[in-house]
Amino acid sequence: MKPLISGVHALIYSQDAAADRAFFRDVLGLDSVDSGGGWLIFALPPSELAIHPTDERGRSRALPTMREHRGDRHGAGTTGRPPHQAVQ
Repeated sequence: MKPLISGVHALIYSQDAAADRAFFRDVLGLDSVDSGGGWLIFALPPSELAIHPTDERGRSRALPTMREHRGDRHGAGTTGRPPHQAVQ
């Protein structure tokens, strides 16, 4: 059976989001789509995830990208995209 989670939508919080988006686009050369208002969603290669212990409170967030699943309450449908990502 295939796993339900087919990818991850990762969020990076930044005090200069425009500069960081430009870095990912111009320096790292990642392909992206504009989901509206300059919000770039970058394509990433296959990924891994590790969970490390800490005593500090940090800000990190990962949203699983779901393959189509009947009764999926998040509505990812057949696109394989998070429901809030624009389809181009």
